[in-house]
Amino acid sequence: MATDMQRQVRGIHDVQKEEKITRWMSAPDSSPNFNAAREKHQSETGAWFLGGSEFAKWMDQSGSVLWLHGGRKYLTTFAVESVHGANGLFVGHAYFFFDGRDGQSDLVHHEKLIRSLIMQFSAQWDGVPAALDNLYTVECKDGLRQPSIASLERTLMEIAKSFNSAYVIIDALDECCERRKSLKWIQSITSSIPGKLHLLVSSRPEPEIDRGLSCISTLQEVNIAGEKNIADIQRYLDVRLAEDGKWSDASKHLIRDGLVRGADGMRELEAQLKALPRGLNDTYAKILTCSPRPSDLKRFLQCLAFSNRPMTVVEIAEVATIHFGDEDSNVPVYESDRRFENPKDVLSICYGLITEVEGVVKLAHYSVKEFLLSEEIQRGAAKYFFTNESLSHCTIAQICLAYLLQLDQLTFMTQENIDSFPLAPYAANRFASHVRSICSEDGSSSIQLLLQQLFGFDKRQAFLHWARLLESGDSHTNFKLKRMIDFEAASPLYYASSIGLLQLVQHLVDHGSHINVICGEHGTALGVASTEGHADVVKLLLENGANANVFGGEYGTALGAASTEGHAEIVELLLKNGADPNIVCGEYGTALGAASYWGYADIIELLLKNGADVNNIGGQYGTALGAASFWGRAEIVELLLANGADVNVVSGKYGTPLGAASFLGRADIIELLLKNGADVNNVAGENGTALGAASFWGRTEIVKLLLTNGADVNIKHGKYGTPLGAASFLGHADIVRLLQEAGQRQSRR
Repeated sequence: MATDMQRQVRGIHDVQKEEKITRWMSAPDSSPNFNAAREKHQSETGAWFLGGSEFAKWMDQSGSVLWLHGGRKYLTTFAVESVHGANGLFVGHAYFFFDGRDGQSDLVHHEKLIRSLIMQFSAQWDGVPAALDNLYTVECKDGLRQPSIASLERTLMEIAKSFNSAYVIIDALDECCERRKSLKWIQSITSSIPGKLHLLVSSRPEPEIDRGLSCISTLQEVNIAGEKNIADIQRYLDVRLAEDGKWSDASKHLIRDGLVRGADGMRELEAQLKALPRGLNDTYAKILTCSPRPSDLKRFLQCLAFSNRPMTVVEIAEVATIHFGDEDSNVPVYESDRRFENPKDVLSICYGLITEVEGVVKLAHYSVKEFLLSEEIQRGAAKYFFTNESLSHCTIAQICLAYLLQLDQLTFMTQENIDSFPLAPYAANRFASHVRSICSEDGSSSIQLLLQQLFGFDKRQAFLHWARLLESGDSHTNFKLKRMIDFEAASPLYYASSIGLLQLVQHLVDHGSHINVICGEHGTALGVASTEGHADVVKLLLENGANANVFGGEYGTALGAASTEGHAEIVELLLKNGADPNIVCGEYGTALGAASYWGYADIIELLLKNGADVNNIGGQYGTALGAASFWGRAEIVELLLANGADVNVVSGKYGTPLGAASFLGRADIIELLLKNGADVNNVAGENGTALGAASFWGRTEIVKLLLTNGADVNIKHGKYGTPLGAASFLGHADIVRLLQEAGQRQSRR
């Protein structure tokens, strides 16, 4: 990567904003996977690949796509290192190693891939890229919201286009749980910026991936499982066998040849070789059946296979403190005397099945998880270790809940004493998702009993500690507790509704919980369930007397929350149960304003059909039309205009819909509004006129468009007096010139 300023793309300089954006993006780091693969490779391996014509063409020709299929991670690391050493002006590079070994969300989801690539490319800018700044500042309101996948993909494309050449390397695409999304994105970006992109993908040769990549005209394929790779395997075995002193040199040579080619006709040594496991599954079965602590090992592996994020050594070790009794069907309890004296002892129990890199534990390979879920394991000696997704989530949920319940012994929870319970942040933030992932009756009675204990009066201290941990987030690297005072009035029903556990909500309602109590960030239990999209919980609360029009929380009402978050099913439920669509509250004014800002046409139609006033005034953007115009949603603007929206209503921070559209330079919206009667010289808002807004923010093309449509350069309003004053204040020389020329023309009329 170029380090001097001349070899970097220039961006926006704001150190504090850059730090905020980095935290907000929360991009995963797959460099530990890269480092682990790099450390395992043997010297002189991979020469056939790096010296091959396919790799040379990929490095040199823009628009080239190279697919390595056969699964050799070390070759991907070579590609990364080669790209890092590439010379040239404005060369960008980024990589991502998918990892499905533990089911954790950071390295298996398409969105995480995009976030990681954005931040890696952005790090090669001199400052914050304009596209990323716009995503954070404008689209997501200074980070108050998270962007959509489409917005992230668009931002990545804009940033990648800024380089003369952009290299992207993706390892183990087959381990992505959303590979269809990733393949669709690959097809899109290769066609959108063919003149700059160099894309390398490695994966197992699965049919879905083959179909997804084969439609790319510039695709090259390298089959890693071919003859070229045998030399690499031989070198690797030479090193591994050299570490074992029990074999003679002649025997080592024979073993190596047998393993590489498949041994035949050998006598005593052949028998020894045949006694070794024939494949990975036999190896795994042998390790499992020899375990001195099978029940602990099984639960460790279930956690690693289906955890929601990477787990550390100390977190996995804490799993041993939960005792399920002699039968797995028993309700688990926390027993401190089961804790390892040294958490790293867990590594020896799982030896051969896991890896540990920088304190994070993962399954040694995706095939370990496949074996645990397979029919094959059920037929063999290791059948005790068979699991499935539902059983695993049930086990993890019970571990989390039992672990949280023991926190009831803490009168006060501090940063110091919570460090003595390292699994607590994960348990608090993740148990609900594990409960929701249980697809059958697996352990449901135990789960419900544990939940009722945690949310019951007898364990109030444990509940308060859980609520505090939940709101404090889940980071094993930078965990910080929130103040206890914020949770003293926490309602079990509110929090049960927030995590969407229907049976628990029903239990609490049946036992007298007050449904319409206002508490928490989203007001009531109905408000938080509407925010989080738990339609079944919303329905249950409404059936049991929840008031759909109680005012409280960030979005004002439950209808405002559902409209903001795009939950059409919940909007319909609320409207059928008496929700008033015209209550004015919150940043967007009304539910219609919120839906218009975020572009939910189906919700807008529902609201209008149920009596929403299209010209209701409220919130930062004044009207629903103002909100849609600000964000540039042409489809929504047309829908609102067709339903009687007034283009000249004066309201909100930007004065009029035309002023809002001019603020962000939405030319298509401006033309649409003008076509429908917008007054180009309407005076309102902090910038006075639409021309004043465009001039202040440096929107040259918008200034031209407004002048063409009769904008008056001499109207005085606001802090800077005239549009010329606004443009001059921020030094927009091209706009100053345009306005002066227009002023001369207008004065001659």
